[in-house]
Amino acid sequence: GLNGVPRTFQELGDVQPDMIGRTRKALAAQAAILRMTGANDSAIQKEIDALRDIDRYEVSFSSWECTFMQYLYNTGRQYWRKEEMGIQLTKDERKEIDLHFINKVMALGYLLFKYKEDGKAWGVYAMEIEQSDEGEHKGKSLFMNSIKHLRCAIREDGQKINPENDDFMFQRVVRGITDFINYDDLKETIDLHRFMTNITGDITVNCKYANAYNLDYKESPKVGFSSNHAIKNFDASLRRRTWFVAFSDYYHPGTQDGTLKERSPRTEFGKSILDDYTPQEMNHFYNFMLQCLSTYIRFQEKIQPPMQQLEKRMLQRSLTDEFIYWAENYFNEDRLNREINREDAFMDYKSCLSKRMADMIKATTFKKKVIDYCRYKEYTFNNYIYYNKLFNNN
Repeated sequence: GLNGVPRTFQELGDVQPDMIGRTRKALAAQAAILRMTGANDSAIQKEIDALRDIDRYEVSFSSWECTFMQYLYNTGRQYWRKEEMGIQLTKDERKEIDLHFINKVMALGYLLFKYKEDGKAWGVYAMEIEQSDEGEHKGKSLFMNSIKHLRCAIREDGQKINPENDDFMFQRVVRGITDFINYDDLKETIDLHRFMTNITGDITVNCKYANAYNLDYKESPKVGFSSNHAIKNFDASLRRRTWFVAFSDYYHPGTQDGTLKERSPRTEFGKSILDDYTPQEMNHFYNFMLQCLSTYIRFQEKIQPPMQQLEKRMLQRSLTDEFIYWAENYFNEDRLNREINREDAFMDYKSCLSKRMADMIKATTFKKKVIDYCRYKEYTFNNYIYYNKLFNNN
């Protein structure tokens, strides 16, 4: 079990200042004798950047008073089944859970920070670590709604967004007042690209029966999304501008047969977090949120959660279930690590599609899907060790 709460975290270079200090002195001494350089901040940062994400940060624990903090940590406990079976988690598994918490602390701090710096414009996107039909039970909404207790936030129903008619999308935004827009429960068909210019640039506030006006980037509110779905058309542009926060199924609904009992923040803590808080509990919450803010101000960088499962969800959506089903059957053991005729593979896939879809799909699109499938399965595409000529000439 957990017997402490994450208080703060630091990058490896700050966690062990004595070690880094000795390294700087050693390099400086070498530089004096051998006229070498390297004892500078960039060299040390390069060493830190080479580390795995889960090795770059660590959490220190103190009190366990703030139940909002406990809830936040628990949302990243993706190995809770092993814990409840009494199986000891590996060091890497514990580091992953800590990184989920660190990621959320930084994301909350970013959303609370009113100053908007050029080049650091991100949309915070809350989603499940694994695909689930009961995403509303994972704690995403509570995470996003917590901002409204310290900043002026407005909630928009993500199910009601109409991509064809967004003239009045920001009609509830008030200049100098609105700090945060929360698009809750974003529907599957929404393409996040349409929000990117509003996140990174100016927005136009167009109210009914009133003149429209422009808010520049520094005045516009920050934006968050929660969704049960992976991002549609996820590409390099969205990768740069999306700050993911990931939620495990630690909080979950009960099953009909009773084998799995419901667990929610209410059932775990005996009250609705925030809504039922006493003044003292609200003080704990405010102190924690201010810690999140001060931590972000200190580092001012985007820290992503462990991304492997999220990347797989994004790839799964990009590939579509029909392609995965075809590929699982076609790329069996007999076709791995050997030459595959590209035309044969392409024609076999087209034979599984309707005539209309088969006529529309291009060889370049198919090639991209095969490459993404290899990433999804952690295969190597076009590995010349095995003389794999698949799409070699494209």
